[in-house]
Amino acid sequence: MKLETPLSVSRSIQKYTKVKAIRTATLLDDFLKEKMKEIAPSYYSNYTTMVNAAKSFFGAKNVREISKEDLINYQKHLQKTKKDAGPSTVKNYLGLFRVFLNWCKDRELLQLVPSLPKIECPEPETKWFNQEDQQKVLDIIREADRPIITFSMFHGTRPGETRALKIKGVNLDSRSITVHATFSAGIYRPRRKGRGAKAAVIPIHRASWEYIVERVRSSTPDAWLFPNPLTGPEYSVKRWIKTWNLAKKALGIKGLTAYQMTRHSYASQLGAAGVPIHTIKNLLGHTEITTTQKYTHPDLESMRTAIEKLTFKNKVVEMKLLAAMKKIPDLALVVPRVLGNRQLSLQG
Repeated sequence: MKLETPLSVSRSIQKYTKVKAIRTATLLDDFLKEKMKEIAPSYYSNYTTMVNAAKSFFGAKNVREISKEDLINYQKHLQKTKKDAGPSTVKNYLGLFRVFLNWCKDRELLQLVPSLPKIECPEPETKWFNQEDQQKVLDIIREADRPIITFSMFHGTRPGETRALKIKGVNLDSRSITVHATFSAGIYRPRRKGRGAKAAVIPIHRASWEYIVERVRSSTPDAWLFPNPLTGPEYSVKRWIKTWNLAKKALGIKGLTAYQMTRHSYASQLGAAGVPIHTIKNLLGHTEITTTQKYTHPDLESMRTAIEKLTFKNKVVEMKLLAAMKKIPDLALVVPRVLGNRQLSLQG
């Protein structure tokens, strides 16, 4: 990622200082050119689409004159012109435009950035696999595809990161592997996906240990950890999608993605098992804990286990009082008030 220097920023300021009215569309073009150098290739299309939508709406308007009212009108415009787009999509369009306005502010082209209109987005439906369902997927797919799918299930790496793993990232002594690269739109990138994402060292699960040991001992450091079983180079995204589609069809799975089957389910299963959220965050390589919280969904059984921890300390007193309450109904109203903070105190 190319970092901006004070000199480069000052030049961008000088570019516009003599212009009284700075066309928003012109600035958006410059903004997009810079962003293309930073973002993953898989984001190119979405970024271009969202920037073009803003250019079409704001056009020659002076960026210094954009107000909150303009942003509200832009929101209404998006809701009207993109009828198939839900609240989350509109929120993403506005969010990118706010990034653009902050970009202008950093170049001293704006003094204040107007606040965005508030958009209520429904909570996404919780979708993830338990280990029993994951095992059914492994049983149905081709044997040659099991190593990479198994690794993804037990390590929670993104599909692009899993495909980008190389032998040199494996440390057999510490039984760990370093995740530091990814594939994005078919392009190998020597850095992880996500803003500010750093390389992560994660432990190797026993489910993948034998495969990895054999692969390391029979390959060169620059070889792919998961090569394509047919062609030899890296495991392709096309084969990944085909493998998942075959499993979905055979098992009658609907409305679930391979991402939910692996990374999402990995985080959810860890959360349901009571693993601390900060540990899950580190395993997933997230920079923000709020991102991890979106992935973890406690299931009914884990919640049942949690409430079962609430119990009376004195079981003898508990049984005697329950028996007394059955004989004397009015006692049920008196006992909790009189003895509630002593014999009937709860743990937890």
